[in-house]
Amino acid sequence: MKKKLTIITFLVINIFTYSQVGIATQTPTETFDVEGTARIRSLPLNGTTNTINTKIDGTKSNAKDQTFTAIKTVVSDNNGVIGTLNYLPAQNSVIITGANGTDAIMTSKTASSKNGVAGTTPPLLTKVFTLNKKSMVTFSYNLSVGDITTSTGASLMDGTSKRLASRLLLNGSVIINEGIPFSNSGSYYASGYFYLNGSRTILLNAGSYTLNMEGNVFAWAGDNIGITATFGGTSDDQLDIIAVPVE
Repeated sequence: MKKKLTIITFLVINIFTYSQVGIATQTPTETFDVEGTARIRSLPLNGTTNTINTKIDGTKSNAKDQTFTAIKTVVSDNNGVIGTLNYLPAQNSVIITGANGTDAIMTSKTASSKNGVAGTTPPLLTKVFTLNKKSMVTFSYNLSVGDITTSTGASLMDGTSKRLASRLLLNGSVIINEGIPFSNSGSYYASGYFYLNGSRTILLNAGSYTLNMEGNVFAWAGDNIGITATFGGTSDDQLDIIAVPVE
């Protein structure tokens, strides 16, 4: 027993006497030098609350009531010396839908408006997806609009201001509302296709989401001629949803 106490005392004295401590090595080169494989049994997950005692200012809390917030990446050189980089490692992006160059909207829908009452299509498409981690999610799309006429289907040539628009709704809330106004001036002004596009990146928590895309038209109050337009159904339509986990 006396021998064990002597060894422990020797180790404690060494730890406090020398600026470098070696484990399984007698020639440490840094303050703490391990010859072998190191193991840490408990590592806090980034963003976890009530998991550490160290406060944000570096002082100690008497309870494990602090949040662990990672801002650096631990790295090693060829000799096993550990250091940090001032950023977190990049996460691989996850393609939820799109990014393949094919038509995302296989069917077309029509909407009409006159006298200041907006017209909205039924959903052009619906995408249901689940995020396993908190992620930065980018939504982007291109949507064609054609067959633009008056609200009764006649040639559009009244010269009044109107609007073509598209919307993305995430769990029922509008996240993108993009439109183009125009004042037609001739019987062929609105022939062919217009293209609506939008993009937005949102930080979303893990969970399930439903995305809907709608087309929208608007004719100002007092415009009895109105407007009708058909959205989607061409090879140029595209919807991309790409997520990049942040933890």
